[in-house]
Amino acid sequence: MSFADSLPVPTRTAYYWDVRFMISEEIFQGICYGMLSFVARKTIGISEFQLALILMAAFVGPLLSVFIPNLLKIHGKIQYILCMSIPCKLIFIGLAWIHDPVWFCWIAAAGLFFIFTYIPMYAALLKSMYPSSLRGTIQGHVRFISLTVTVAATLTAGFLLNINGQYFRVIFILASIAGLIGTVLLVRIPEQFRGKEEGKSIAPLRDVVEAARSDRLYIGYEIAFFLGGFANLAGTPIYVLYIVDVLNADYMQIALTAGILINVAGVLTLRWWGRALDRHPNPMLQRMILHGLWLFHPLLYAWAWDMKLVYAASLLLGFLFAGGKINFMLGCLFFSSTDRDAPVYTMIHHVFWGVRGILGPLFGYALYRSFGFFPTFYILSAIMAASSFMMFLLYRRTRHDCRFSASSSSS
Repeated sequence: MSFADSLPVPTRTAYYWDVRFMISEEIFQGICYGMLSFVARKTIGISEFQLALILMAAFVGPLLSVFIPNLLKIHGKIQYILCMSIPCKLIFIGLAWIHDPVWFCWIAAAGLFFIFTYIPMYAALLKSMYPSSLRGTIQGHVRFISLTVTVAATLTAGFLLNINGQYFRVIFILASIAGLIGTVLLVRIPEQFRGKEEGKSIAPLRDVVEAARSDRLYIGYEIAFFLGGFANLAGTPIYVLYIVDVLNADYMQIALTAGILINVAGVLTLRWWGRALDRHPNPMLQRMILHGLWLFHPLLYAWAWDMKLVYAASLLLGFLFAGGKINFMLGCLFFSSTDRDAPVYTMIHHVFWGVRGILGPLFGYALYRSFGFFPTFYILSAIMAASSFMMFLLYRRTRHDCRFSASSSSS
């Protein structure tokens, strides 16, 4: 019996369309987002500061996502995803015709504004689609399948870019079309999982403010989460600069680092992570372990004099991303009590993500300009350690809370 056949019929239908959406989305994200910063620096020739700005732009959308449903009068989860995802793919298609570094920077920033903005509503959709006891396992299987396809797509992209860096123009168009197809397929998810459209915003701003004001435990979780995520995102422009400018990696080495090894590690460990996180669902425990291991990622760069330890860092990051992405998507859902308030909690989660995504690359760039590569790597590692310790303190407070136990029956 296949994994899909083992699921209840309504859940199986949702899984069927969800996995097809994620295959298409991961192809788009893995190629267009994963290779964009390297293409921008190596082929287009943007400056170091422009690189930091591009990476920062990807998190302006999540930061402002709390206002978008209210401004655009969006009433449904699928409607929100469509409104954010379709413009993103169209902009990346247009990016293929840009040659000037300044225009490339601005057009890429416009596309990246939308690239993650759909995620809070997709995470809320998962709460209504899958029972809590299987949510991590199902997400593990969905991402296992989608990342397997992404590995092949990224390997092909790296091979073609290594022949000619300008081939990114065709590659980005094809990946964007794949992403558009997947987005359209998402509308096939049955109505029963979308939630009732009540003629008002899917996440009213007053409800977001009230949840942030009243749920102190959740805000404590978000602050500790923020710190570790901030260190990770602060390193993103620095890792690119180190690989391109110091180690002088070619596009095949970049593809191995940025897409292939990370995704292979994810493919090999995702199903294990899904089962493990269902057995130990406390999100504070999960993040404590993840950030305790994540602190070694910048250290591997600090010790890397050639690409070997960079490859090791990519494998570690792929392993951590596999569990971290499931925790990122599902962890905040344990704090929400109903399907109706799930979008409120996911919006708060993504506002914090947007803030650290905007400030992180600028902070990392400032550290690099002030101290150089190696002190920056050690500082980022120390911040990760502090985040892990904060999560440990939160876990001690919540380890007996029934909301975060494996026996919880909440959906």
